[in-house]
Amino acid sequence: AAPPCSSAALPAGGTLSPAAGPASPEGPREKQLPRLIISNFLKAKQKPGGTPNLQQKKSQARLAPEIVSASQYRKFDEFQTGILIYELLHQPNPFEVRAQLRERDYRQEDLPPLPALSLYSPGLQQLAHLLLEADPIKRIRIGEAKRVLQCLLWGPRRELVQQPGTSEEALCGTLHNWIDMKRALMMMKFAEKAVDRRRGVELEDWLCCQYLASAEPGALLQSLKLLQLL
Repeated sequence: AAPPCSSAALPAGGTLSPAAGPASPEGPREKQLPRLIISNFLKAKQKPGGTPNLQQKKSQARLAPEIVSASQYRKFDEFQTGILIYELLHQPNPFEVRAQLRERDYRQEDLPPLPALSLYSPGLQQLAHLLLEADPIKRIRIGEAKRVLQCLLWGPRRELVQQPGTSEEALCGTLHNWIDMKRALMMMKFAEKAVDRRRGVELEDWLCCQYLASAEPGALLQSLKLLQLL
């Protein structure tokens, strides 16, 4: 069987791992900070035959349906990203706790819901479900998932886009104006922080700036549709 990942520190099946850092000179009992290791699942394959042990069963629970059926291997990383959304939100892998999902053509409603802990929870659940589509043809690509997540974090408010009777052309115009306004506000924010040395530019500011720099109404409209906000 091909190796599931390229990282030697990664456990079988490839997942998030709280691997310990280098040994402390103060002794082995010194508490170590965990390291976050994310696998490259590009070469993951189904293992042949034999009686699986517990670790193999956990690895099996990470395989997309097309890997289990050995039909084809497209969009496998997308599937793994959907599982990671659950795990990063401290939820179990849905295919580990509901093993029957791997044995049939499941629907989005069959996947366990994410707890509603913030205003982002419904959008994150929708994104996870889009990445965990049983049919790889319907599964969104990583680039689309990135735009959906950016839209969820920094996109327009629901009230702006959910106006009854608004045509798609008019909505694109509204989104164009919204992008221009947000870009102007971002530049003002950077200018204020440049004047006040005590207020440094944070990572989220740069990430939001990158998003707004490349945002365009058509892609934003598609992200809103995928989030079911339209």
